[in-house]
Amino acid sequence: MSPETMVQIRMLLPASSEYLVAIGRILRVSPRGEITVVFLQMPPLGQDRLSAFCVDLHASRTAGPIIIMEGAYAPISGRLIGRAG
Repeated sequence: MSPETMVQIRMLLPASSEYLVAIGRILRVSPRGEITVVFLQMPPLGQDRLSAFCVDLHASRTAGPIIIMEGAYAPISGRLIGRAG
C-alpha cells in the first residue's frame, strides 16, 4: 500500500460484535509498515462508536499509536485492540 491509496476498512472495536466499516485514504506508510489513514466516510453510528472508543483511550492516559491487528478477511481488516504502551 502507498500514500493516497483509497481503502475500505473493517474493524472490530473491543467489546463489540459488529464491524465498523469506513472508507479512508492512506496518508503515509512508515518504514516499519505502520499505516496512517484519514477516514473519509463512515456511518454516523460508526462515528459515535469510534469517538467513544477514542475518548476512553485518551482517558486511560496510555501512550502510543492505536494498533489494528490484521484479520482473516483482508489486509485492511482487523481488530482494534488499543494502544501500544
